[in-house]
Amino acid sequence: MYTIIAKTPLSHNVSRMEILAPPVARKALPGQFVILRAMEHSERIPLTVHDVNTQSGTVSMVYQVVGAGTRELDSLKAGDSLHAIGETFRVKRIAPVEDRLRRRGSGRRGRTRTSEKQGRYVRSQSCAECRDLALDATLRAAAPHQCRRRADSRVAVVIHREDWREKVREKRIGSFILFVVDASGSMGARGRMVAAKGAVMSLLLDAYQKRDTVAMITFRRREAALALPPTASIDMAGTLLRALPVGGRTPLAAGLAKAYETLSPALRRDPTVRPLVILVSDGKANVGLDGGNGVEDACRLAERLGQDARVRWVVVDTEEPQGVRLRLAHRIALALGADYFHVEDLRATDLVQVAKGQG
Repeated sequence: MYTIIAKTPLSHNVSRMEILAPPVARKALPGQFVILRAMEHSERIPLTVHDVNTQSGTVSMVYQVVGAGTRELDSLKAGDSLHAIGETFRVKRIAPVEDRLRRRGSGRRGRTRTSEKQGRYVRSQSCAECRDLALDATLRAAAPHQCRRRADSRVAVVIHREDWREKVREKRIGSFILFVVDASGSMGARGRMVAAKGAVMSLLLDAYQKRDTVAMITFRRREAALALPPTASIDMAGTLLRALPVGGRTPLAAGLAKAYETLSPALRRDPTVRPLVILVSDGKANVGLDGGNGVEDACRLAERLGQDARVRWVVVDTEEPQGVRLRLAHRIALALGADYFHVEDLRATDLVQVAKGQG
C-alpha cells in the first residue's frame, strides 16, 4: 500500500501525483515504469516515473485520464492509499538475432526487413523486377556507362535493366513471447515466487511497451497448462500472475513439452515468426514424463527443443542464492542453448534493461 502525499492538476485531464513509496524510490529512475492499482481489484495501470526523492522516499508520476482505470485513479485524494503489484524493473538487453527474412506486422520489439513500401530505406539491391525503385542507387549504377551509352542515344541518362536497384527497407515489429512459469512448491519457499512474479511482471511491462503478443504456461504437480492463450493484454496477464497458485511437485519436462505444443501452431501459421520463450524456474524437476527421472527427462527434451533455431530461449533461475546451489536451471539453459540469468542478477544492476528480443 502506497500513500498519496499530494495531487496537483496540471491541465485538463492531466495531473501530477506524489506517493510515499520508499522501496520504489530507492531503485526507480525517471522514465521507468511502475504498476499501480487504485483499488484492490482495479485495473493495473503502468505509469511513467516523473521524479524521485530518495531522502523523503517519494515518487512522482504524471498521468492523463483516458479510461476507467485512470478515472478511478483520479478520484483518489491526498491521504488515500494505492495498491501496488510489486517491485518491477527495466529489463536487460539481449541483442536480437538478425536475419534476412521479410515480415509483416507492427510493434517496437526489433527491426526486420519488410516487403511493403513502408519502413526505413537502409540500402539497395539488384533486382529483375523492381516494386520499390531506389532511384539514387540506380543512377549510381548507370553513371559509369554514360559516355559509351550516350554515343548511340540522345537521352540525357541512359539506364539499362542491369542498372535497376530496389530499396531494402526495415521496420520495427512486435514479437511473440511465451512465458513458462514454474508454480511448484519449491518456488514458494523463502519468497522465491514473489521475486519470480516481479521479474515476469517487468518483462510483461516491456512486452506491453514493444506491442508484443504474450502467452503464459504454468506447471505444477504433475501437469502443465496454457494459462493464458496468446494475447496483447497485459492486464489479463497481470491478473493471472497475481492469482497464480503455488504448490506441488515440479513437472519441468511437461512445461517444456507444453511450450513446444503452443509454439508449433504459431510457427506453422507464420514461418517467419521467431518466438522468444522465457522459462522461470529453479530447475528442480522431480516429475518426469511417463514416470521417468524429472531432471534427465527435462534435459533430454531441452536438447531437442534447443535444436530449433527459429525459437530463442531465456532461462531465469530462481534458485536461492545462499547455501548449496544445484544450478539445475543452468544445466537446462545449456541444453536449450539459452541466455541464462539469475533472478537476483536481474536486480543487481539496479533496473537496467532483460529481453530486448526478436526481430
